[in-house]
Amino acid sequence: MAAIWRNDAEDMTDTAATQENSTPPDFESWGRRVKMQHLRVVLAVAKTSSLAQAGESIGLTQPAITKIIREVETDLGVRLFKRTNRGTVCTGHGQLLADRLRLVFSQLDQAVKSLHDSREGLTGRVVVGALIAGAATLLPTAISKLLEDLPGIRVTVIEGTYDYLVPLLHQGSLDFIIGRLPKYADAADARAIWTAVQQPGMRTVAVKSEEQQAVLGLHRVRTQLTKFRTMQIYQLRSLLYEFGVTLRTGRQAGLAELQNRMADIEGRVPGVLMDVLREQLARVHSLDEQISVLEKRIAAWPKQEASCRSLLSIPGIGPLTASALVATVGDIRTFKSGRELASFIGLVPQQRGTGGKIQLGTISKRGDPYLRTLLIHGARSVLFTSRSPNPWAEELSKRRHANVAVVALANKMARTAWAILSHGQAYQPGYVSTRPQA
Repeated sequence: MAAIWRNDAEDMTDTAATQENSTPPDFESWGRRVKMQHLRVVLAVAKTSSLAQAGESIGLTQPAITKIIREVETDLGVRLFKRTNRGTVCTGHGQLLADRLRLVFSQLDQAVKSLHDSREGLTGRVVVGALIAGAATLLPTAISKLLEDLPGIRVTVIEGTYDYLVPLLHQGSLDFIIGRLPKYADAADARAIWTAVQQPGMRTVAVKSEEQQAVLGLHRVRTQLTKFRTMQIYQLRSLLYEFGVTLRTGRQAGLAELQNRMADIEGRVPGVLMDVLREQLARVHSLDEQISVLEKRIAAWPKQEASCRSLLSIPGIGPLTASALVATVGDIRTFKSGRELASFIGLVPQQRGTGGKIQLGTISKRGDPYLRTLLIHGARSVLFTSRSPNPWAEELSKRRHANVAVVALANKMARTAWAILSHGQAYQPGYVSTRPQA
C-alpha cells in the first residue's frame, strides 16, 4: 500500500497489485494485536474526512495518522480511504468498518456508564430521544411512570429533530425515540407499529440503485405531462362543444380533425376565444414533443440493462413497462414467487370467505397503480390487436368478461416477468410449468 495517497489511477493499480500478491488476512491474529488507538484513528478520519482534523481530535500528528491508516489497510488487505476534492473520504470497505466501529465504541461507552451506575447503586440507565413537539406532552408522563416502577433508574433525554436523532439511534447512542403519530393514528396504530418492528421476519422494500431511481423519475415526469396533455385536450373539446363543434373520439383523431376544420371553426367561434384555442393547441403539440423526448430517453435504458432486454420478449411488455418494472421492483429476490410480485402490483383478486368457503372478488386499488396500468394496457393490446393472441387468454375471454380476461393476462405477464428475472432464463412462448416431484 505504498501508493495509497497517489491519484485514483495509481491507487487502483497499486491496490489491485497488492491484493493479487498478498495472502488473505488473518483476522484473528489482527484482532489480537490491533490497538484501540488504531480504531480511534479510523473512526476519526471517517468522521472528519480530514487527516489534520482527525489528528487534532485525538492528539496525533498527520504523519502518525497516515502511518496508522497504512498499517490497518495492510493488515486487512483492503483500501479504507481515498483522497478527493472533498477531502479524505471512506471507500466502501472504510464506510463498512467505520459503521461497525461506531457501534463498538457506543457499546463500550454504555458499558462504562453501566458500571458507574452499578457502583452508585442505580438499577440501570435509559437514553431517550425526543422530538421537540412531543417532549412537552408525552415524555413527562412516561418518565414519571418509569420512575414509579424503577426508582433507581437514570433517564437521559436528548431533544432534537429526526435528522439529528435517527443517526444516534442507529449508532446505539439512543435506546428509542419518542414522537407524535399522525392525527389519524390511535393507540391501536401505535401498538401495530411497535409489534411490526419487533418481528424478525418483517419484509422490507428492496433498496433501489441511483440509476433505477432516476428512471422512475423519468416515468413520473412523463405521467405528469401526459395527465396535463389530457386535461388540455378535454378543455379544448368542451370549449368547442359550447359553440356546436364536435370532434372525433381519440386524441390523435380529434386533433387531426381540429387541424383540418380550422377554417370552419374560425367562422363559428369568436375571435377572442379562437386566439386562446390556438395557443392551447400549440401547448398540446409542445407537450407531445416533450413526452416523445422522455419516452426516447426511457427506451434507451432497456438497451443498456440486461434484465430489461429479457423482458422485452414477453408479448405486451415494451420499453416503458420493462423499465418501470425493473426500476420499481429493485431486487427481484425480494419476491419469493410470481404471485407475490403480482400481489405487490395489485393484479390479484380480493378474497372474502368464512367457514372454509372463499369467494374471489375484483382487484382493489392496492399496489402500484402506474405499473398495474402499464401491464393492463399491454395485456389489452395482446388480447385485441395482436396477430398471434395468447390462446389461454382467448379461451378465457369466451367464458368471462373481457376486462376479467385482460387483468388475468396482465397477472400472467407479471408472473412470467418474475420467472425470467429470478431464474435468468429467456422467454419461451410454449413453456408449461410443472411441479417438481416429491
